[in-house]
Amino acid sequence: MAREKTIGKALNSILFVSVVSFVGTVPVPAESHKPRLSSVIADMDTVRTHHLSDGTVLKQVQSWRFIRDAHGRTRIEQDDRVFINDPVLKRIFVLVPAARTAYKAASDPSAHSGIPAPQPGNESEMRLKAELGQRTIEGITVRGKEWVKTIPANSRLGNDRPIEQTFTVWYSEQLALAIRTTVHSPLFGVLETSFRNIQTGVEIDSSLFDVPADYKLVDRLTP
Repeated sequence: MAREKTIGKALNSILFVSVVSFVGTVPVPAESHKPRLSSVIADMDTVRTHHLSDGTVLKQVQSWRFIRDAHGRTRIEQDDRVFINDPVLKRIFVLVPAARTAYKAASDPSAHSGIPAPQPGNESEMRLKAELGQRTIEGITVRGKEWVKTIPANSRLGNDRPIEQTFTVWYSEQLALAIRTTVHSPLFGVLETSFRNIQTGVEIDSSLFDVPADYKLVDRLTP
């Protein structure tokens, strides 16, 4: 039973992967220059708040270990699960160490969550609402922008009217990384993601982005 709960917890985290896939990449307009990536190791905190119709407030706080190499590959670790996103080979894995099992997902995690993954770099889907200026977060200079994504009525979600989602992104050109992101969506509430204890230019072992040889590989996340 404990093993099933652990596996279920990993499989139910696809929504989180969708957002993290966005946070760990380069969320800038297509015409902007993409700087050379610097490797990054940091602690990442996520706070998800959802207000139910009866007034109940659901709040989930989680901390993760974030690793990104110069190729843009990311590894996000928590106690009982590890997410690997390899945009080079276009693959995503959810590792469950307790079960020595790796679950392979499609390169687009939103295919499993039913929620379109946020893509601020895709101007056909995103609209820049406001420039928020420059500030310093965790000792890093960042520039803020507010993006709006509108999901049209009669989408695959079955919505009868447009759904508007807002993304507030504080982005570091130096690191090519969104240091702080807030997503407001009627689909899942408010999701805040922020980085701290940021180390850059660190040498990262490429094996961290591979599935361990003794893990069982399961293709269970195919819709």
